[in-house]
Amino acid sequence: MWYDIIASSYKELYGDEQKQKIKWFLKNFNFKKTHKILDLACGSGLFNVDSKIIGLDKSFQLLKQSKFSVINGIAEQLPFQNKSFDVIFCLSAIHNFDNPEKSIKEMLRVGRKWFLLSVLKKSKLKHKLLCLIKNYFIIKKKYEEEKDILLVCSQKSAE
Repeated sequence: MWYDIIASSYKELYGDEQKQKIKWFLKNFNFKKTHKILDLACGSGLFNVDSKIIGLDKSFQLLKQSKFSVINGIAEQLPFQNKSFDVIFCLSAIHNFDNPEKSIKEMLRVGRKWFLLSVLKKSKLKHKLLCLIKNYFIIKKKYEEEKDILLVCSQKSAE
């Protein structure tokens, strides 16, 4: 798997870029200490807020670098009970999932209300992913940065 191969240099390759996106989410979403957060496709665990975070990624080598609790797994089969998380955070990953729609349905199953997502602008799936996100979520905030479209979303039923 590609991310296992590059795991030792992941932060050097993508760290600054990912931290800039995380900074935008920190500025545009009110994280609370009481939030239980799933960092979906957490990689090496760059996302860090003063809340309870559980990370899930399919790259075992990246997970070994994380500083918070992690689980090896895939987005299409989340090993959590319904409505387990206040916030689902998924940065620069959804285009890599084997079945993006199934992963979105899983996010909705385990999430309570908030979904912080990004879509890679150069992905061949960009338009499909944005359509799926619009079908399943209410987009509250949107920001287009250099490489990604960053979205703060809520469940349609959670309004």
